[in-house]
Amino acid sequence: MDIRCPECGIYFDYADEVVLDEANTLTHTSCYSNAISFKKDSGKTMDILQKYPFFHKSSPVN
Repeated sequence: MDIRCPECGIYFDYADEVVLDEANTLTHTSCYSNAISFKKDSGKTMDILQKYPFFHKSSPVN
């Protein structure tokens, strides 16, 4: 996958637990800080990618 966590710089794996914030930025749950912005959603990377249409270009399953 071509998306990296903005906090740690590590590429996301589809099974990683992530947070989607109000700016539609994905961050590892362990890297996320509420001081950055408000949480919109959370879950496994694959679930978030499939749930939100603006990620469909990045998702292997459309």
